[in-house]
Amino acid sequence: MQHYDAILMIASSEADSNLYYATGFLAPDPFIFLQVGQEKILLMNDLELDRARDQARVDHVLSLSEYEKSLKEKGKEAGWVNVLDLVFQERKIKWLLVPGDFPIQYADGLRGKGYLLEFKREPFFEERHPEIGGRGRLDPRRAAGHRGGHRSGHPGRA
Repeated sequence: MQHYDAILMIASSEADSNLYYATGFLAPDPFIFLQVGQEKILLMNDLELDRARDQARVDHVLSLSEYEKSLKEKGKEAGWVNVLDLVFQERKIKWLLVPGDFPIQYADGLRGKGYLLEFKREPFFEERHPEIGGRGRLDPRRAAGHRGGHRSGHPGRA
């Protein structure tokens, strides 16, 4: 049963395959991905904004600097936690699903503003792993011919 309002990821898609899977956008610098229901949203810096709009498989690409400008006009610090707070208020989001390796500085900042964060272990997007049944176990229908064991002959090595 889904309890969360949105999925949130903050990472570089060059380093995070889940983020790349979700967006289809490859970038070396961290960016913000938000999924509310089926709606996928990126918050991007100005250097990557146009490229993200052209290449990302998302519904909306928003300007991070526009949100930062809005915060500054209100006399608030323009950090990413405050940007997210503004975006979440606009969309009435309070409960977030984040990956297990979600950056602690953002988790702490969001919790400090009253948001609930639920962490999910790998596989984050189960549909990326057809060999996994819905409960994180090897699906025997997909594992036909799988004999187990280690290919290298050494325990712990594949």
